[in-house]
Amino acid sequence: METRFTFALGLALAAAQAFGAVYYVAVDGSDSAAGTKDKPFATLNKANKVVSAGDTVWIRGGIYDLHDTVFYERYKMTAGILLTTSGESDNKRIHYLAYPGERPIFDAANLPVAEGEEHSDGTPEGAMYTSPIVIAAKYLHLKGFEVRNTPMIHNSNSGIFIYASKHIFLEQIDSHRNADGSLPNVDFLKLKEGSRAIDKGEDAGLPFEGSAPDLGAFEYGSQVTSIAARPNRSTEMPGSAAVFDLLGRHLGTLQTMPKKPGVYLVRHRNFLQKMYIK
Repeated sequence: METRFTFALGLALAAAQAFGAVYYVAVDGSDSAAGTKDKPFATLNKANKVVSAGDTVWIRGGIYDLHDTVFYERYKMTAGILLTTSGESDNKRIHYLAYPGERPIFDAANLPVAEGEEHSDGTPEGAMYTSPIVIAAKYLHLKGFEVRNTPMIHNSNSGIFIYASKHIFLEQIDSHRNADGSLPNVDFLKLKEGSRAIDKGEDAGLPFEGSAPDLGAFEYGSQVTSIAARPNRSTEMPGSAAVFDLLGRHLGTLQTMPKKPGVYLVRHRNFLQKMYIK
């Protein structure tokens, strides 16, 4: 088995070398290094500056802590990684690939987020959006890595934001928010105390808080959480809890609900939760 893997790895690396220059990025690399396998770069931002059409960047496994941003002036947003260098055609793409057998993880938990809650003033400090990876190029191929902890403090951002681009291949990419894959509990789109939109909606059969549904994406006073597996009834959801599907149809109690995987709304006392069953 080891011989077969070594042979396959050799073919993959040889094929990449045949079509252009090859660079490497690693967690313990340095952007002042040569970008070789033994002396890799530390960031994809450095790789973006040196690659040209037909080149390949192998990304070694490990957790890449995205703690600095690049300002993308054209769209007035900031990014942990900004890819702007383009390939030329299907046969001369720029490839950003996970090294065979390894898993690169780009973690945006420490990524600085701009304060542009309502508008952008055209500066990095006032940017409206911050994404871990922003693509503004043509003929790129990204494969085999994970993007997690996408910041959701002020606005809804994307793990990989593609702007003014075309011919982009994203393959085997796992992009999500919290490190465990769940959605964060943030204030974005949530009503504030005293809002005139509270209890001003029409009853459409979905659970709500107060005398009537609120106008907006969330019910004021509710909690929205994500549970990766079936909750423990004795600790996370004590007592009887009503379960609904996303169309508002009552399915019964948590104790009797079907075990079919999916997304459900669970109402218990004054809390409304979104529950993910695997």
